[in-house]
Order: sequence, then C-alpha cells, then structure tokens
Amino acid sequence: MDVSAVLPRRLAGYVRRHPELLQTLAAFGVKLFGAVISFVFNFLIARHFGASGTGGYGLALTTATVGGTFALFGLDYILLRTVAGDLKVGAQAQARGIVRTIGRGVAGIAFGIALLLGIAGVPLLLRLLAQTDNVLVLYYSALAVLPFAMTRLASAALRGAGSVVLSQWVDGQIATMLALGCLIVMILVVPEAGVDTLFLCFVGSQLIAAVYAWWRYRRLSRDWPRATAMPLAPLLGQGWKVSFVVLSMMMADWLVLLILGAHYSVLEIGQFRTAVQIAALVNIIVVTFDSVAGPRIAAAHRIGETGGVYRAWRQATVIMTVMAAPLLGLCLAVPAWILHFFGPEFVAGATALQILAAGQLINVLTGPAGSILIMTGRENWSMRISCAALVLLALLGFTLVPAYGIVGAALTASGVTVFRKLVACWVIVRR
Repeated sequence: MDVSAVLPRRLAGYVRRHPELLQTLAAFGVKLFGAVISFVFNFLIARHFGASGTGGYGLALTTATVGGTFALFGLDYILLRTVAGDLKVGAQAQARGIVRTIGRGVAGIAFGIALLLGIAGVPLLLRLLAQTDNVLVLYYSALAVLPFAMTRLASAALRGAGSVVLSQWVDGQIATMLALGCLIVMILVVPEAGVDTLFLCFVGSQLIAAVYAWWRYRRLSRDWPRATAMPLAPLLGQGWKVSFVVLSMMMADWLVLLILGAHYSVLEIGQFRTAVQIAALVNIIVVTFDSVAGPRIAAAHRIGETGGVYRAWRQATVIMTVMAAPLLGLCLAVPAWILHFFGPEFVAGATALQILAAGQLINVLTGPAGSILIMTGRENWSMRISCAALVLLALLGFTLVPAYGIVGAALTASGVTVFRKLVACWVIVRR
C-alpha cells in the first residue's frame, strides 16, 4: 500500500468529517498573530517606559478590564450560547432580539460603571496603593470600560452566529494593532510622552474596534427576520451567576496585583506582570479553542447531543496541549533567558515565570472544562467552584505574597487556576 497516497486521502476525509478543525486553525492563526503583536507591544512598553511604566500601564489595563467585565454582567456568555442554540434550530428572530436587548442593557451598565470608577473607584485605588506615579493613567482606565464591554459583546454575537475567525480579530487584535502603531509613533516622534498618553491611545483604538465589530454584526444579520422582543430581567437573572464566575477569575489576577502593590513597589508589579504576559501566551491557545468549542458545545447541548460535547472537549484538549508544549518547555527550562529580552531588571521574575508556566500546563491538559459548565447551563456548579477559589485566593494571597513577593504572587495565581480546572473536570465527569 502506498502510504504517501493513502495518508493525504485519509487526512482530507477526516477534515471533511470535522470541518470545525479548519475553523479552529484559522482562529488560532489570528490569535497567534495577535499574540505576536501583543508581545511586541508589551516588549516596547517595557523597553521604553521601564518596569515602573509597565506596572502603571498594566494596573490601568487590568482595572479597565475588570470594570468592563462587571458591565457585561455575564451577558456575553448568555448571548453566545443562546444565539448559537437559536440559530441551530432556525430561530433567527429570537437570536436578533436577544442581541438587541443585551446590547442596550450592557451599554447602560457600562456607562454607569465608568462614572462610578472615575468618581470613586480610582481615588480609592490610589489611596490603597499609596500611588503617586502614573496617576492619570488610572483615571483613563474609566474611559476604556464602555468600548471594552461593547467590543467583547460584539465578539460574542459574531461567535454565536458562526463567524468565529472574525470574532477573534475584533476581540483584541484590532485594538492592539492600532495601539502598537501609536506607540511606535510616540517612540519615534514624541519620546517624552508618558504612559498615560499611550493608554489614551489604547482607549481610542478600543473604540474603533467596537464600532467596526458592531458594523460587521449588522451586515451579518441583515437578512434575519425582525427581532423578537426579549425582556432583559430574566437574562440578568441568568447572567449574574456567569458574571460572578468570570469576575472571580479576573479578580484573582487583579487582587494579586493589588496585594503585591500594597507590599512592594511598582517595580515588582512590572516584573510580575511581564512574567504573567509571557505565561499567558499559552492561555491564548486555551482561549482560541474555547472560542471555537463554545458555540459547538452550546448547539450540541441545545439538541441533547451529549456525545458532541465530549468530542469537542477531547479534540480541543489534545490539540491545545500539543500546541502549547514548545512554549511551556521554554518557560520551564530557560525563564531567565526569556525575561532578559525585556531588560535586566525583569530577570528577577524567572522563578515566578516557571511557576506560572506550571499552572498553564494544567490549564491546557484539562481543556475547555470551564466553558462546558457554562455553555451547558451549569452556572450553579461554576459559581460554587468560584466561591471556593476566592477563599483559596484570600488564603494564599495574604500569606504568600507579603512573604515571598512575586514568587508568592505566582504561587497564588497558579494555585487558584489549578484548583478551578481540576474541580471543573471532576464535576463534568461525575455529573
């Protein structure tokens, strides 16, 4: 038997039976490109503004992300699974109606949170951290809440409608590319400009991405029937549980930064955040496969196809583990060599990078377990896991971070991640 002739035919047949693989690879290509752009962006920030500027920018970005996630109230996940399920059974009017209702609701919530953050949240944060540097950039974080939330919501609508690759472009890639262009211009033309100017450029980039994303959704859905009226209150009843889950994961990163900043300087925040950004490149693989598997899981669950849920989980886990292996190997073997590219002052985060990489290894080995719980309507289990994870976060954070600095912060972040994923897998298998 001629293996060279048979193998391509079998491979082509496998791809025809699993068309989602091509979509996954395309989405991963977009994410990989975005990861490269993000890496260059963070690299230039570190080299131009130093660890202190990196810490200030990272704190503002994390604050804006938390505020935008609060505004979403978990409704982006409700929108994703509902639209995917509605379109699976041909209910396009209902899909359009839920996007319209959730879009208006999130816009109002985001505007209110932005005002609250600017008036009360940022001053409280500055007092808590005794922060005197990079004050203006923290105030600019309030401006990013609305465009961040609306971009993320448009991305969920596009994913639910089947445009997974396009959703990957609008969910971070466009804004990062525009912000990188602004940073290069700043370095070449106005090198004296501060990190606050850069963050203001990022806000504008995020706003452009939001407008473009919703324009593309409008074109995608133009042939759908007139929207069915959908009340917001029941959706909020579902969304707050998902919101709690998502925010608890995000708050873990934010609270670790806050605890670190309360006991150490902005220098340590910058060193730790750089290590986090490198390890998070692995998480890009996880997020990519989540974005592809999520709609498949929701659609399979909508028609009662349990086997489809498990196939999506198994395929995603195997492929993401293979893809993440080279980067994880480098982070575990030569962390100081990687960090030295950012500057000598970042090498102190080598041990932290190894610990974070170990946590990401468990993250990829367990696959999209968290998405399965949410996409199949198991928010109650996700919420229980999140409550336990917050308790663990408090125990580890307030004991390890003050004592061991960025190493303690890495142990806290990885410990919470490992706990979440392992318990989620246990729930899926048992339930």
